[in-house]
Amino acid sequence: MCCLIVCPSSNRPSLRALRQIAVVNPHGLGLAWSANGAVHWTKSDDVDEIHRLARRLPDTVVIHARWASVGGVHPQLRHPFPVTEECSLSSKGSAPAVLFQNGTWSSWEREVDAAAAEGFTVPSGIMSDARAAAWLVHVRGSRDWLGKNGSRWVYWAAGADPELFGHFHELRGCLYSNMYWRKGGSGTARKPRPGPTPRPAPGCGSQAKPVRVADARIREAQPASRELPDRMPAVPWFQLSNEFQATAARVRARQGA
Repeated sequence: MCCLIVCPSSNRPSLRALRQIAVVNPHGLGLAWSANGAVHWTKSDDVDEIHRLARRLPDTVVIHARWASVGGVHPQLRHPFPVTEECSLSSKGSAPAVLFQNGTWSSWEREVDAAAAEGFTVPSGIMSDARAAAWLVHVRGSRDWLGKNGSRWVYWAAGADPELFGHFHELRGCLYSNMYWRKGGSGTARKPRPGPTPRPAPGCGSQAKPVRVADARIREAQPASRELPDRMPAVPWFQLSNEFQATAARVRARQGA
């Protein structure tokens, strides 16, 4: 799925939120910022490092957490990708513009083949749909088509604000390409609830004893209780032993006395 975070001014996600995002999207982080006439980037698997650097930067930053789809799990395929002819796979660098993606673009190979047939040289090295898109934006000289393939993108050129393609969600001043990471950390989208969980009014709290996690596990491990019949069903092959019959006779005689 991936997650893109556009952080204007000094707004930043908390370390806790960034860690949660990285749990759901565990295949590498990327950070970009604009300075001195270029967009700079760094890529890392260290959530704390990305968070510290983002907090030190004074202006807008863009953060990306990758969930590998096209191209598989490779450090070189962490975002962003520079919008250049070589479309470098370096973990650090700068360029006139960079591109991030959240989603999957299914027709990227066809578009790359078409550009190659026109005489453009495809960059060497491992490829993904996001890297292909960065290269195609460079060779085509346009990016309007990014908003027509179902993914969410952030194109960022030096000296300008990041351009967002697709729907983003605002949370505490930052823009997120999706909010699945807030659904308990499982990475699976859940149906939204009709509203917030109501809180009990003052003085109306439950007096029931809370169940500890260990108790809950024990209860789950126990088989469901079954109601026993009033009498045992007749079984044709079952016969009482002589010892049992003698004991039963003694008990009945004692009860009669």
